Amino acid sequence: MNNISRKRTIFSRLAGGGIKWTPIFSLASLFLQLIAILLLMFQGAAVVAVSNKPAPTLVELADGRAISVRAIASRDRSADAIDRFVRSAMTGLFSWSGKTLNSQGQLIPDKGVEFAKGLTITEPALIASFALADNYRPILLREIAGQIPGDVFLGKTQIFLDIKHLTDAQKVGEGKWVVEMLANLLTFDENHQIGAGITFNKKVFLKAIDPPFNLMPKTPLEERFFELRSSGLEIELIKELI
Repeated sequence: MNNISRKRTIFSRLAGGGIKWTPIFSLASLFLQLIAILLLMFQGAAVVAVSNKPAPTLVELADGRAISVRAIASRDRSADAIDRFVRSAMTGLFSWSGKTLNSQGQLIPDKGVEFAKGLTITEPALIASFALADNYRPILLREIAGQIPGDVFLGKTQIFLDIKHLTDAQKVGEGKWVVEMLANLLTFDENHQIGAGITFNKKVFLKAIDPPFNLMPKTPLEERFFELRSSGLEIELIKELI
């Protein structure tokens, strides 16, 4: 009977409002608010730690190689990067040795690649043409095909671009530059053992592009392609330098 009476007393207090719930709810709410504040403080400290962390300067590539990097705006390119790209692309486009690399990296005779009816270009120049903007590539390839002597593909003539000077890149717009090149085209054949040179001065117009990702070159030619595209640059136009 005593147990029954005690239970009735508790239920009657609950039903009659004997227990004050408002202070309990207030304390519980205050406790939850304190936990939320502590969580926010922890997250804020983590964000500050990440923002103050120096940017990585060494990145390991998928093939195990490590390269140094620095943070720049998406459409900015360093003067050194532009210089290297222009030298590499122009030399590849306008040097015709009659040799190319096979999949083992060995030099073999370059029989040329027919990219359009009746138009043949050297294989290295075709690879280098991927440094050109898509709308400009077929135009320049036709011009180059018309300049390559047939004896190049017979191994009797070699022509090399000898770059004498590149000006510092002049910015002409957001992510756009122009570089002036002073160079000679040197021809070596049975009649010119020391090389016959002609002036080859050009104005090269460049723009920034998004470099490709997740490319794993497997052959020397694929590596050459990756080297050109990974610079984040392409040639929009090449004009005579007057």
